[in-house]
Amino acid sequence: LIRALSRYRLVSYRRQGSRSVSSVVQLINDASRLQAHGVDPSDTLAEWHKISERAVVLLEAEPREASSLVWLADAIRSAPLQTGERRSLRILTKLRSHLLEPGVLEEMGDDELCTAVASLKQARLVNQEVAMRVHELMIEGFRHERISLRNLVRLCEGMADFGNMFPRKRWFGDRLARRLVHHRRVLAEQQLLAPALAALGQMTRVDRKAQLRLSDCLSDHIPSMYVAELIHVPRASHVLRLNAEVLALLCSTAAVKQLPAMEPDQLLIFVRGLMKWRVGPTGATHPAVAVFLTETKHHMETLHPVALVRLFRVLTRIRRTQVHETFQGQACLGFTDWMKAFSAALESKVGFLPCDALLLAHVSFGNAFAACRSRQGFFIEAEEIIGPEMKSCSEAVGGEISRQLLMKYQGAHVFDLSGCSVLLRATSMMLQHNLQAVPLAGALFQAVKEVSAGPVEQREADRALIACRKWFAEYRELSCTRTMDAVMPSAVSALTGLLATATPSVSAQAVSAAMTAGSADCSGGVSSWLAPTYLQEWLLWLHRIARERPLVDRESLPGLMLLSKEQADASREIEDWLFSDITQRARDFTDDDVDSFFCYEWGRADPSYERLLECLSECPLGEQASAALRDACWKAPDSAFAH
Repeated sequence: LIRALSRYRLVSYRRQGSRSVSSVVQLINDASRLQAHGVDPSDTLAEWHKISERAVVLLEAEPREASSLVWLADAIRSAPLQTGERRSLRILTKLRSHLLEPGVLEEMGDDELCTAVASLKQARLVNQEVAMRVHELMIEGFRHERISLRNLVRLCEGMADFGNMFPRKRWFGDRLARRLVHHRRVLAEQQLLAPALAALGQMTRVDRKAQLRLSDCLSDHIPSMYVAELIHVPRASHVLRLNAEVLALLCSTAAVKQLPAMEPDQLLIFVRGLMKWRVGPTGATHPAVAVFLTETKHHMETLHPVALVRLFRVLTRIRRTQVHETFQGQACLGFTDWMKAFSAALESKVGFLPCDALLLAHVSFGNAFAACRSRQGFFIEAEEIIGPEMKSCSEAVGGEISRQLLMKYQGAHVFDLSGCSVLLRATSMMLQHNLQAVPLAGALFQAVKEVSAGPVEQREADRALIACRKWFAEYRELSCTRTMDAVMPSAVSALTGLLATATPSVSAQAVSAAMTAGSADCSGGVSSWLAPTYLQEWLLWLHRIARERPLVDRESLPGLMLLSKEQADASREIEDWLFSDITQRARDFTDDDVDSFFCYEWGRADPSYERLLECLSECPLGEQASAALRDACWKAPDSAFAH
């Protein structure tokens, strides 16, 4: 709120009588609140889209507010969004088009102009026309020599590609770079040195003498840096090609001391910068992230457990391509030892973790086990990483979550329905390597059932059903019936309680996954945990959505057909509805889709089976799907239509 009010004083002093001032202030206030507190990660982009659409409407109604909406673009620049996600926000493209209109940029002050070009560069929207207009404004009257150092850093960030766009005007970037180097001591005092050097390296090439001078300046200033500046040191060192290993060790030591103060997004920026930054002598360079992991391993016992969980979450978020490019397809040096030390340290401190950190730790372990399955990210050496330490630590986290599920605060569960859904999805990802997570899944299903008995939003119910569908898919894939059968009745009960609230398509997918899992190992029938009472209730639900006639997803059709087959009192209306959906969606079917219709045993001389064959034969199937249909006919020698 303070940040929004400070921007209000900057942008609205000229328009005290404007009706749109309150709308601009409200937009910037909402953006600052979203940036400071955030929402569910899956809803962050949707909230930014809402703010963007409101800003587009305001800009079209009041074109004079373009300079004020620059501060909204600055909030988007600081938001934890991907480049593609930023480009999808219409306000940035609309603002760029409006800034190119005659007289708009000329009326802007230094703060607004430099912030605008930096915000557009973050979304990769600075084209040649924008860059040339800003260049002309800055060289007119030597304006670039009079702007403040903070605005100079913003300008350098926004004009990083100016030399490549206009090779004959590289002197402009060199002039800005010389001013940054000249005022490096002042930049260090204002905590702007690392961002300034990162912009400097992107804008122009630095000779060896200047590299040594800037390296010494960074080394002197790193111990006194705050987190907001320290996270940009790896990126600045990478673009300036500073390969001194002492500098990486100094940066890692400072980062370990300030690790508890780093937010997850800041830590992600820092680690990604370390992966790009290579240090060491020529011909024997290695990524600086290995130095950082070694330094954190030495201080594992003294670090706060929440900081350890955040770091582990960041390491599990790194994609496989980034790690492959960093380590040339080999495993990260020392990551296996780091994982063992981390597991031992976290297991001893798991009782001190708050609920949100417990959830983050469990999700991180789920991602780690899934990465080990596919050998992605840092988890290339899956056999060595998945040891007794990692399994024991994940079980300790799961046990603490189970104890928290039994507690209530003011009559409510510690974890809400969204939290239980996230925990359940992470538990399903662990099953292949750690079946000790099955009891935790039973407690989570029971919590979902109790929470869903009260008022539940449709979005939360959808997430819970998606988590249930993931569980049934893992059950079918692993075929661990003896270990998991005790939990399945709770899973079916939780699924049934959410059908009426969730979206029909999501409910259909969950019911289909349950039916397919229940029939996977039972020829001619379903498993015992699919009680007839649940099947009847699902059939009533199917009758209701059949009357509403929504088109369900094609992946859910086989399971729904099995549900209608298992119930002797299934009406002709449901079969007609399902077969009409098959006919409408047949053009998109593949051979796997056709095979899924025959994943269970249909009875001989079954009328539904005859109708299924006839319906599929009349559909415009592709070559592979037609071959799958012929194979199904060969497997049904007693079928009249097969003959």
